[in-house]
Amino acid sequence: PKARDCHLIAHRMSEAEVKKNPQTWKEFLGKAPADQCIGGFIHGALEAYQKSNPSLEFNAKTIEEICSLTKTKGKSYCSHMMGHLLPVETVGNFKKAVDICYGLLKEIQFNCFTGIFMENITRDNLEDHGLAKHIPYNEESTRGQEKLCRQYTGEPARACWQEITHYYQRLELGNPKGLFARCSRANAQDGRDSCFLHGITFMAGADPIELNNNNMFSLCEPFALRQKRRMEQCTNTIIHVLFNSSPKFEERVEELCSDIPLELKELCSKTTVEVKNNKLESQNIESNSQ
Repeated sequence: PKARDCHLIAHRMSEAEVKKNPQTWKEFLGKAPADQCIGGFIHGALEAYQKSNPSLEFNAKTIEEICSLTKTKGKSYCSHMMGHLLPVETVGNFKKAVDICYGLLKEIQFNCFTGIFMENITRDNLEDHGLAKHIPYNEESTRGQEKLCRQYTGEPARACWQEITHYYQRLELGNPKGLFARCSRANAQDGRDSCFLHGITFMAGADPIELNNNNMFSLCEPFALRQKRRMEQCTNTIIHVLFNSSPKFEERVEELCSDIPLELKELCSKTTVEVKNNKLESQNIESNSQ
């Protein structure tokens, strides 16, 4: 459910704040913790400003200018949220939206692609502007998205298969083996892997209090294929999503690190320290900019 992490709450809070005085949007972006709550603060701010200023044109140049306003390590989240808004800018022309993302710096390009393809699934912005209706998360809608993904190659294809997991994880209801089987429909391994790793973030975040050594391994097992490197990659993904979803999960991550097998303890502890240091660095940057 959308209320399980703080993204939606942060989205609504920042949207309401910018609506009060749209001209302060640049100042807000400079102060907002863009890398927290999975980009919720910046998502709401950008949507509010776009609605108040429909003449604003989003292209590669303006996207880079806007995302440069974020003073934390939130540029990737900014780019993703801009991707959500591009299908509105292009009046539902996804190919044109993808072409705009191609003009971005490489470091934020992929996240722009993911925003575009996620918007084709959620359709919140498209519906707000009367360009499309919400569609059900069912097999028919899933086949339509798979058809769209197969029209692309390279990074846009990988992004499309990553975001299609919004359908897959709902249809599989916490079944990692079923998720991996569906992700294997991707036309390249990098698409399959991105699809699965994104999907387990929803499964891990659905009820993190119940996450433990045994069921975390069951989440990662289909992807890991008994390979240590892939198990480490999957473990790393779960740790990051729990930290970034909500501050209340941080203590759970530390408990999880103390409960996992010895060969993963060092990775778990190292990743936990890195994420905490990144958050602290972001907070210091925000504090110094005020």
